[in-house]
Amino acid sequence: MTIDSRTLYATLLGLKVPWEITDVEMKQPPGEVHIRVALPESTLWVCPQCNSAAPIHDHQERRWRHLDTCQFPTIVHARVPRLKCPTHGIKQLPVPWAEVGSRFTAMFEALAIDWLIPSATALTTFRRRFSCATAGSERASRVVVVMGAKNNSAHSHVKYLCSG
Repeated sequence: MTIDSRTLYATLLGLKVPWEITDVEMKQPPGEVHIRVALPESTLWVCPQCNSAAPIHDHQERRWRHLDTCQFPTIVHARVPRLKCPTHGIKQLPVPWAEVGSRFTAMFEALAIDWLIPSATALTTFRRRFSCATAGSERASRVVVVMGAKNNSAHSHVKYLCSG
C-alpha cells in the first residue's frame, strides 16, 4: 500500500475533518520536518466553553514540537482560530493534537512521561536526545511533574524536563 505524506501525518496526528494537512516540508539544514495543519475558511464554530455559535475573531500562528520523523525533529504549524463568544469573549479553538497552552503534541508529552518517570538519569538522556534547551520546555517539565505525581508518587525526583 502506498501512502502520501499528508495522509500519513494526518493519521499519525489523529486528525479528523475539518482539520487537514496542507503541507509537509523537509528543511535541510537544519534537518527538520515541518507539518502545516489548516482548517477550511468556511467552517462555522461554537464556543469551546458553552457551545454557542461563535464567529472567528482572528487567527494565532502556533507551533508544537512533535515526535521525531526518523531522526529529524518534527514541528507542527497551524493558524488556530480565536473565536468571539458573546458570553465568554475571545477563546482559542482547541486543537486535537495538543493540550490547551502546550507547545508540545500530546504524543510528545506522553513519550516524555514514559521515558522520564522511571529514572532521574533519563532526564539527561531526554534533553540530549531531543535538543530540549528550547523555548516552551517549561510546559513539558510541568506536565511530567504533574502527571508523574498523579501516576506514581514514588518518582518525586523527576523535577525538570528541559531547562531554557
